[in-house]
Amino acid sequence: MNLFQSIHLGFMNGWWFTAIFLSVNFGMILYYPAHFKSRVLKRPEFDNKMQKTTSIIGFILFQIVIWYSVLLPLHFDAVYCYIGICTFLFGLSGYIRAMYDYATTSPDIPVTKGIYKISRNPQLIMSAILWTGVGISAGSYIIIIVCILQLILSYPGFLAQEQTCIKKYGREYINYMNKTRRYI
Repeated sequence: MNLFQSIHLGFMNGWWFTAIFLSVNFGMILYYPAHFKSRVLKRPEFDNKMQKTTSIIGFILFQIVIWYSVLLPLHFDAVYCYIGICTFLFGLSGYIRAMYDYATTSPDIPVTKGIYKISRNPQLIMSAILWTGVGISAGSYIIIIVCILQLILSYPGFLAQEQTCIKKYGREYINYMNKTRRYI
């Protein structure tokens, strides 16, 4: 693993991970009900400029990770590559489950089933895990560091999402918050 790597386009690069991730997301948007698309793509109401700024920076970092991985060669001759692939698959399966739970819950009630019983933010947590797996597979400390930084920068956005949910769902969401962790 290296901090800085040579980047280039290649058949055996991390673009496979990006293609899988984007295909899953576009597939879910096309397959699930219309309320899913409008809810999942909606930004929370930010209480202050810091929440909005850190959310934008986190989004930009996420885009950098996705597109940077396209240029990174995978190291199939190294054990860490396979550890990264397993980490990616674990994160992807959790991410898909989170999206499924979200899509199959009525927009009139908070999502509290399935993986949402473990975390109030499973989509982002599982996304960070799967992209960390990409960083491991490609031997890229930069991707791993950016994933951690993106999670830290997401904290103000988590707070904004929680406030939006409290306004929308009231006591039901507060009860959910009291018994479910924010992360894992």
